[in-house]
Amino acid sequence: MLSPEVHYMVSREQHKDRLRRFEQDQQFLDIEPDQIITNPTQYQKAANWLGDQMIKWGTRLQSL
Repeated sequence: MLSPEVHYMVSREQHKDRLRRFEQDQQFLDIEPDQIITNPTQYQKAANWLGDQMIKWGTRLQSL
């Protein structure tokens, strides 16, 4: 079981993560429609896949 101090620090970090995610979502909404890639190249698809995998791995590591 975590001590209250550690639990508080974990909660604070999770809150910061949620705020960052919210800011990123807001920035995405501010992108002009003509800037959104509708037909990505293979390189862009690979970069997107890699980014998704890194996020999944990081999330798993944080949950340990």
